[in-house]
Amino acid sequence: SEQAGQSPFFLPPLCKIESQIPLSAAPTGEPVVDEYSTIYVATGSAIDVLGPTSAQATILIPAGYTAVTPLVAFIHAVAGLFSNAHSTALFIFNASGLIANVTLDIGPAIGAAYILPLAIQVGKFSTIVGALNGFAFSVVDTTITWKSPIATDVGAIAVSRDDYILLVAAGATVYSLAARTGVLHWTYRADAVIIDLLSVGGLAMFASNSSFAALHLADGELAWEIPGLALQQGYSITPNCSLVYFDAQPGGAILTSIDLTTRSINWRVLAGGVGDVIADRRGGTVFAWVTEQTVQVWAVDPQGLVMWKAAVPGTSGRLALGAAGTVQLAVTDGSGGSVYNIGSTGSPCPT
Repeated sequence: SEQAGQSPFFLPPLCKIESQIPLSAAPTGEPVVDEYSTIYVATGSAIDVLGPTSAQATILIPAGYTAVTPLVAFIHAVAGLFSNAHSTALFIFNASGLIANVTLDIGPAIGAAYILPLAIQVGKFSTIVGALNGFAFSVVDTTITWKSPIATDVGAIAVSRDDYILLVAAGATVYSLAARTGVLHWTYRADAVIIDLLSVGGLAMFASNSSFAALHLADGELAWEIPGLALQQGYSITPNCSLVYFDAQPGGAILTSIDLTTRSINWRVLAGGVGDVIADRRGGTVFAWVTEQTVQVWAVDPQGLVMWKAAVPGTSGRLALGAAGTVQLAVTDGSGGSVYNIGSTGSPCPT
């Protein structure tokens, strides 16, 4: 039912923003947070470094390079792939600036790519895996440990709990590679275009333009599929293995939670315009940004109760989880761009 457990006359409190931090320019990606709670936001030709309440530094990206992947935070730094007219490099930044530059010898970027750190630490940096221009690769301590040819047009990449790399190539094929060696483990060919991919427990889950499905990590066999569920907008997986997503409808959208164990609906919440959504795996709170009269961030508890809403100036935004459950929203606004720190899981609504 819509808004499960909530009176139709219930009006959640409108929360205030804990802090607003101006950016040097409009953001080009979501904020990311390292283990020291330092916030990094890409702004085109630079990366803004922020503390909890104020800007700390602006790091210029080396001249001629453009980001081709989102930033990913790990330990005390962030990493991303950057390309110029001749080559692609892995750049690693911390709050002081550029600390590592690894040229990958795969030519300039010619397609979409993503990059993710492994859940293990090796030496000075985490192992980092990526895929671009027909190659998957691994970097440890700024050294390329392996590079394996794959199909072109990699659209998504993830790392499983059992140390395998999962990636989508050529639009509809999922590859599983050994993270330490790059050796092929298995492949799976879908019947539709795969939009996104993630690893949850013992499953590789993927969203296509016609369904949401899961493969067994051990052998790549299909575990289950929800036909007709085409996720074109943001979605997230909660700690109790529920899928939360925006179900776009004419004139609005419905924030929906589905139990992936039973494939049944947990709850549905009427929303305005479709936006980003992210689940805090530490407590189960779902944060979503929607557009009603203004851009708003909503906090929804695991039972589908809207706990609070926060109105944010701006036209668009991307969410990220911060320290102690704080949610951050990078928006384009009248000043160019800002990061807003909003709310905290387990805390009362800010007033």
